[in-house]
Amino acid sequence: MLAVFAVLLAVIGALIISRNVAQPLVAITCVTEEVADGDASVTVPFGDRHEEIGALARSINVFQEVMWRNADLYRTVTEEANSRLGRQQHVSVEISRFSKEVEATLSELGRICVHMLAV
Repeated sequence: MLAVFAVLLAVIGALIISRNVAQPLVAITCVTEEVADGDASVTVPFGDRHEEIGALARSINVFQEVMWRNADLYRTVTEEANSRLGRQQHVSVEISRFSKEVEATLSELGRICVHMLAV
């Protein structure tokens, strides 16, 4: 009878551990893999629990938020770099145009001076 009771307790303990620890860890592992693959929209379960499983879920949530911030920062930096490149190209075109105008003006002044000296 005692052996049956011990086996029954072991089975109940295994079910409790499976339900309260193993299954949540499997779910969190799947979510962690999705987050690591770049899916920042996935919801991390078990964050409301007040033990290690909940702490793990909350830490993955923090990692996910950092991924969002890094993605936003990357977008901002890329947009600013593209904008800066556009401005640099515009300035380069304007400098080239101004340089050609100055050369044309100096050339015309040279012709006028030569013509005036010849007269």
